[in-house]
Order: sequence, then C-alpha cells, then structure tokens
Amino acid sequence: MNPSFKKNLYSILASVFFLVIAAGSSQVNKIRCGEFSLKPNGENNTDHRNFVELFDGTIVYGSEVSMSKGTLFVKDNVKIDNNKYNLKDVKAYFDDGVYNLQHNGNFYRRIVHGKLNLYAHIGLVTVTTVQSNGAIQNRGESECFFFVQNGEDGQLVLLVTKDEIKALVKDCPKAFALADKTNKEIRRAIREDTFYLNNIFTIYNNDCK
Repeated sequence: MNPSFKKNLYSILASVFFLVIAAGSSQVNKIRCGEFSLKPNGENNTDHRNFVELFDGTIVYGSEVSMSKGTLFVKDNVKIDNNKYNLKDVKAYFDDGVYNLQHNGNFYRRIVHGKLNLYAHIGLVTVTTVQSNGAIQNRGESECFFFVQNGEDGQLVLLVTKDEIKALVKDCPKAFALADKTNKEIRRAIREDTFYLNNIFTIYNNDCK
C-alpha cells in the first residue's frame, strides 16, 4: 500500500472514529421525554383567568379557549368565548393554568417562567427504516422538544443536551451544582424528584436562591 495513501486512510478512519464517539456522547447526554416535568412552574397570572394574547399587545380575557384547523379557504384560528382570531395574529394563549406561546404555527407549552423561560413541544417525527428485504418503511413517532427563551421576547432556542443547561446557568453556583452531574446521577435524581431539571431553571430565575 502506498505510504501516503495509508497515512490518509488512517487519518480518515481516525476522524470517523471521533465523529462516532462524539455522536454517541451527544445521544447519551440528550434531554429526553420525561426528564423535564411538563407541569408549569412560576406562572404569575394572579386572577387565573384564561386569555388570548395578540401580537399587537391586546389581551382578551374569557372562559373557554379553543382552536380549529383551517381548510383551503379558511385559516387556522384561535377562539376565546365568542371572539375568534386568525392564528397568525395570536402570540399566545393562557388556558387552565398553562401559557402556550405560538411559534411557526405551533404552540409551545411554558413549563418554567422567569428570566429564562422553558418551553416544551411534543411533535411528530418521521422515522425511515430499511427492512431486510429492501422495503422502505416510514412511521411516525412522538418526540419531545425543549426550548429556552431569554426574557419575555427573546428567540426560542432549541435545548438538546444537559451540557447546554450547565452553560445557561453557569453564573449561578447553586443551579450549576444540580446540573453538573453525570447522566446516571441526573436520572436517579429525576426518579426521586420529577421537577429536578425544572428546578435548575427555577433556582436560576429566583436569583440563585
């Protein structure tokens, strides 16, 4: 084998090896369904009334919030009591103690409210597999997505790994100590307290108390 070719081959194999190791590490560190509690924490809607919030700042209070999917000629809309609004005009709605923020036509459930807002969204993803006979099979699976938002009007940023949580709360020693654990330790802590990961953000939002 040509020495130069052999050297390049080893270099390529080494790169592939490290990429595989990195991908495996990311999968282990990935935040999965059930690791955050989906029960909201930190909402401050003191009168507990339901409402629809529009992008122009208008807040319409009422009793019952509902949504309907549009058709070819009718747009998606959000309704509160007898008031109906086009989806594109709706920033968020509050229903039964849960604040739901609209983003790209979908609503994201706020589960922690404060300086850092935490949102959850359960979406449907398509998984493609190739069977032994060569047939291609597509199936839909539910997947949890988590997003963090800095303040009330910041952009939603996808939160993928537990290392990203550490980076977000690094300035708060108490919150960082909860996040700076092995995956095994965190899984054990979540079994003992389903709000464990949520509480990292709650402590951060509460001025590190």
